[in-house]
Amino acid sequence: MQEEIAKAKQAMERKKKLAEKAAAKAAIRAQKEAEKKEKKEQEKKAKKKTGGNKETETEEVPEASEEEIEAPVQEEKPQKEKVFKEKPIRNRTRGRGPETIPRAILKRKKSTNYWVYAAPAALVVLLLLVLGYYYVL
Repeated sequence: MQEEIAKAKQAMERKKKLAEKAAAKAAIRAQKEAEKKEKKEQEKKAKKKTGGNKETETEEVPEASEEEIEAPVQEEKPQKEKVFKEKPIRNRTRGRGPETIPRAILKRKKSTNYWVYAAPAALVVLLLLVLGYYYVL
């Protein structure tokens, strides 16, 4: 009983730690997004002031706050630009498995084939006629 209580307490502590970590990450992410938005707004204002000329544009560097200095800075890796080949026709490959049959076809009522019943019945009638002919004679 005490072991179960101890395990439950440890689980709660782990959950709390994970929640705190997630909250910290979310706060850092929100702060970075806010900084990006602020930077974009400053760039827009600078463009409006200069009339859209980049040559006369002066870059303003925002001051680093205390939280930014404490948080570990991750270097962003330069992303490779993906080069897409233009193909006018798209090749469609067939799947490996069997083709799927629509459910409506699977569930439809099968038509009864009357030849299955008619052929044996005709043979029985013929047999009776032949036997009757030989019996009468």
